[in-house]
Amino acid sequence: MKKFILISSFLFLVLGGAAGANEIIFKDCYNTHFDTRFDNKTYSFNYYNVDQKNKTITQVWAYTDEAWNNKYKYEKGSIRNAVNVYKLEYIDKNFAKGSSISMYSKSDTDITIDLKTKIITTTFAFDKPVRVYTQCK
Repeated sequence: MKKFILISSFLFLVLGGAAGANEIIFKDCYNTHFDTRFDNKTYSFNYYNVDQKNKTITQVWAYTDEAWNNKYKYEKGSIRNAVNVYKLEYIDKNFAKGSSISMYSKSDTDITIDLKTKIITTTFAFDKPVRVYTQCK
């Protein structure tokens, strides 16, 4: 009986750990052009999830109600929260790269994640490419 419990526990830990290894989550992200750190007065959350199993990179963010009401609510076209999904095209131990998968996107968008420094570069391909840099914890 002890062997069964030991083997069951070992298999649960090994299989459970392998399942979690398919996802990498970067939390408390902020735009380096405007901020020097994650500010929970501005964002409720802002994170990226690299899902190797489903081959996606997802950005999920929401402004706090206070920040939204004080500033962003009145900017044309701004939204309080969003989920952006990119197709994961490449990943190794240093970098992950993806591109927009929405057919309705106003521009082609590429995303590159430095897995060591946790700096995310998003490039919007307008007439002149625009790059946005995001730092995560």
